[in-house]
Amino acid sequence: MAKFPVLPLWVGSKDGWGASLHLLQPPKMSADAGHGPIEAIVISHEIEGEVRLKGIRFQSPSAGTLAASKERGPIRNAPASWLKAVLAGYTESPDLNSVVVSQHLDSRTFRNLLTGHILAYRFFDLLVARHSLADTPVSVKGMSIRFDLPARPKESLTKTTSRIFKELQEWGESTPAWLIAQIEGVAVNTIYARLNEGRKQELLTKPGKGARKSKG
Repeated sequence: MAKFPVLPLWVGSKDGWGASLHLLQPPKMSADAGHGPIEAIVISHEIEGEVRLKGIRFQSPSAGTLAASKERGPIRNAPASWLKAVLAGYTESPDLNSVVVSQHLDSRTFRNLLTGHILAYRFFDLLVARHSLADTPVSVKGMSIRFDLPARPKESLTKTTSRIFKELQEWGESTPAWLIAQIEGVAVNTIYARLNEGRKQELLTKPGKGARKSKG
């Protein structure tokens, strides 16, 4: 069963550039479990609506300028000074391919870093609201909380869903339809119906439901 990825602790963005700070815990059964966590920073650059992976950096928590709490909480906005320092070494870097990156990381870490980054970059306000309402009691039986996906000007819901689906695939997410359903608060079949319509409109390529990692 799919699980929501572990989101970064901090994310910052400016002029199309983005960086997110993640705390990676060693597996509980690992021989390194007693050595504590490390930090990972994911860097991206958006050009003409396409978010490109620029780099992934691993470091000791003591090397960072941001507090890295072990407690899960809402994503926080990183200060501009931190973002500027992180981006300084990546402005001229070539793009990284998500498929190549996946060959060097275990699937769990890969998903938490890449999917976690693109979610934090694209849906910061929505995810903060989602977290704040997670423990809010709902008094009406069967009532659920829904969120609107961030649409671009004059963009239909079908086009918005198809665009987000495609981007998640390109960043290596293996269950993009399920993830969109979780973010929006709707049934996954609702997302499948929109994606099928998107394929009819040639917004997506066929085949149907089978969400697989992008090979591009």
